[in-house]
Amino acid sequence: MDYIEPRLKPCPFCGSTDVESVYRFEKGDHFIIACQECGARSSPCLTEHEAVKMWNKRVPEKSITIDIDIDPKAVTDVMVKEKKKDKA
Repeated sequence: MDYIEPRLKPCPFCGSTDVESVYRFEKGDHFIIACQECGARSSPCLTEHEAVKMWNKRVPEKSITIDIDIDPKAVTDVMVKEKKKDKA
């Protein structure tokens, strides 16, 4: 039975699907998964299979959205205080 490599999930940082497996040998033999859009990379792994599994594990299966009520005046007050601190 032939082994089929799992498909790479999108980049967890920029969402790009332009990700690929890269074999690197200049700093020791290892595989990484690299996003061609933003440059994100997996940790080095001894096998391509391990690199793919690690990359795919980092991407959440479902997005979680949380609604938060924020008082715009409170945000403005904090920003004004921070600006005053920076000037001091």
